[in-house]
Amino acid sequence: QFEDVSFEQAIERDEPARIAKSLEYYGHEYAFQYLKESTYSRSIQRYLDLFDKDRIKYVVFEEFVEDTEFCLLDILSFLGINDKFKFNLDVYKNPKTVSGSSRINKMFYSNSVIKSARDFVQLRTGWKFQSFLKKIKTILLRGRSSEAMPQMDEELRRRLYRYFEDETSRMEALTGKDLSVWKKPSIQGK
Repeated sequence: QFEDVSFEQAIERDEPARIAKSLEYYGHEYAFQYLKESTYSRSIQRYLDLFDKDRIKYVVFEEFVEDTEFCLLDILSFLGINDKFKFNLDVYKNPKTVSGSSRINKMFYSNSVIKSARDFVQLRTGWKFQSFLKKIKTILLRGRSSEAMPQMDEELRRRLYRYFEDETSRMEALTGKDLSVWKKPSIQGK
């Protein structure tokens, strides 16, 4: 977690502040675009421009969560893979939390000396070094308390539904999927 503000403040951040934060953490200006990165219709359209519609499989997250095994078997069938495979679906899911230490995150991702050293070593070792850094960060964060993810304000939830309304309709048209679950505000706490 690299944010030091609430979700609402992050999505309302003005463009210069967003770019500055992105440059600080990643050295490029394309991160922290929460709303823009949550729209998929343009990306899907690019795939449809390159591939026949019957060569693309769409899986709606909510359907996947509701019936994971069915979705996995459906994906195997789509890919032409033997659907007799038995998946281990007994997977523990960590509860959603807010990181216990933004200072440690900031040290790993924005301290100029550490960032320069990280980038230098990463160029020579590849992404294995990134994995190593994550392990060190996990060790440093062990034992620190994390707070539960805060509930989203209902007014913000309604604003987001309005913001994504046209995008959801475009997604339905492109994919042929019923996305009504994306059109109605969920019950608080779900």
